[in-house]
Amino acid sequence: MSVPKGRRNKSKIEFDNLFFKIAEDAANMVENHFGADDETYEAHRLYLDDKSREVLSLVNHILRYIRMANVFPTCRTEYETRRDCMSRAIGLCYSILINYQLVMKRFKIDDNKYVTDIENIWHFINSVKNWRSSDNRFKKQFE
Repeated sequence: MSVPKGRRNKSKIEFDNLFFKIAEDAANMVENHFGADDETYEAHRLYLDDKSREVLSLVNHILRYIRMANVFPTCRTEYETRRDCMSRAIGLCYSILINYQLVMKRFKIDDNKYVTDIENIWHFINSVKNWRSSDNRFKKQFE
């Protein structure tokens, strides 16, 4: 019997593809100096390089927390650790968005230039939140 579309779980492959798309978008943004022109980049090289390192580090940490959360909980401690990792991944996504905003506002870079990248991050945040919400079924099991 097939499952109605509204009740299907997100596939792991789709979730992973979304994360790797975000990582690729971040790498492209860093390589393009957040869309700043060459003159702006040379004038503010230290700041832009620092933000670039920070964004790439955040992406790596998100992957680490998502992988740590991808363990089926068998006890309350594992459930709480899993939930904590998911929350940290969400917080790191917000940190990436803040870094993007800081750079774009400081150098007056058009927000519409990276709207797809930002939408992908929001989609990932919502996916992790939904994943975390679906874990509430374990809460009753471990009480």
